[in-house]
Amino acid sequence: MHTVLTDNSIQFTNRAQDRYPRKHPFQRVWVADGIVHRLTQVGHPWTNGQGERMNGLLKTATVKRYNYATHQALQEHLHSFVMA
Repeated sequence: MHTVLTDNSIQFTNRAQDRYPRKHPFQRVWVADGIVHRLTQVGHPWTNGQGERMNGLLKTATVKRYNYATHQALQEHLHSFVMA
């Protein structure tokens, strides 16, 4: 993974009106791993829809189709699905 694309909500980035913002915790995690964090353009909800579609695809292929005994089992199946 080399790039993460998120919307501009406060879970992912600082507010525009913050005068002296620190790096957002979400951004610090990605930068530490050498991953670029990009934000969608404001007022372009169809860009965020791409991410929502991927989330839906992952859910359909995993938790909506299978029951997992443990969280570890889900993680392993999700990892193998993404690698495929």
